[in-house]
Amino acid sequence: MTDTFTWHISNLDRRLADGFIERSYWNLTATRGEFVTGLGGNVVFTEPDPAKFVPYSQVTEDLAIQWTRQSIGDEQLDLLNERLVKQMD
Repeated sequence: MTDTFTWHISNLDRRLADGFIERSYWNLTATRGEFVTGLGGNVVFTEPDPAKFVPYSQVTEDLAIQWTRQSIGDEQLDLLNERLVKQMD
């Protein structure tokens, strides 16, 4: 059976003055058939390149997930997936 991993952003903290998103609260759920497990956490973002700044009103969940995953990094993402697979095993 195939494992499915689903990301969700539960909340974003932003500065009201300029709309910069300071923190992302995330959940990662793994599903295999009837087995479901998950974990969550948060990441703090650094100041963006002004040329790449996206106004808060234009931030989608997909974009927030992309930033969150980039902030976590590939190595840690692999470890999170491995942890969830072990929980389902």
